[in-house]
Amino acid sequence: MATQELIKDMLDNAVHIGYKRQFWSPKMKNYIHGIQNWVHVFDLYKTIDKLEEVKLIMKD
Repeated sequence: MATQELIKDMLDNAVHIGYKRQFWSPKMKNYIHGIQNWVHVFDLYKTIDKLEEVKLIMKD
């Protein structure tokens, strides 16, 4: 699937929505794109990269 199609599907399914700002984990700092309405928004490009890594690990 093309990256832009995948990004659109992820947005449609609210994959980008994280937790409220006060409940965040500092370990997730590199994966947070920004904050909207006091909720963290994940970077979907980094999410796709990590999903691809997991897919390769699970294949083995």
